[in-house]
Amino acid sequence: VLTAQPCISDASQASNTIFVFNYQSPWCGGQDLTNMHSLSGSILRATNPDIDFTLVELNQFPSLVFKPYLSGWDVTTSVPSNTYTLHHPEGDVMKISIDDNQPVSASYPVTGYVANGFWRILRWDTGTTEHGSSGGPLFDQNGRLRGTLTGGAATCSNPANDYFAKLNKMFSITTINDTHLRPWLDPISSGATIVNGRDPYGYNL
Repeated sequence: VLTAQPCISDASQASNTIFVFNYQSPWCGGQDLTNMHSLSGSILRATNPDIDFTLVELNQFPSLVFKPYLSGWDVTTSVPSNTYTLHHPEGDVMKISIDDNQPVSASYPVTGYVANGFWRILRWDTGTTEHGSSGGPLFDQNGRLRGTLTGGAATCSNPANDYFAKLNKMFSITTINDTHLRPWLDPISSGATIVNGRDPYGYNL
């Protein structure tokens, strides 16, 4: 599980986190579904505050009834043609925000982060993020992960200026195993830069 560094920043927090699945609803408003699932605990694998990410490994693999999906990813430097994010604004059920345009390569407007390490969403065309959306994934036009939300200025009244830490920067920002993603996303050193997502239980179906 990949998230923003302030969400899980050390081994103790990783081991005490409860991971909730399928916290979503078929309605924009109204009642929420109750068929949620959860798992408790994880192992901290890598974290880095300079690019704002934490990677943990769940203590248990989600069962088939959770309907998990293993995200594909892209660590090339190509600019997505359009993007979308799945997130939980203010802790609400899952929301989707869509930007029909290309993100811009940028630096986060707060000191302490790696330069040009973020995708800047100029304005969401559909939806918006809010506090609580941090760590949400940024997917490109191919449905592959390209980054995670660090923060920004987006609100319901002005859904503009969000910053997502670039996955390709997380991939190779250092050479220390517990501070970058390469040894965890490509443990056999295949050199892969693009991997498609998959349903881990697809063969059963």
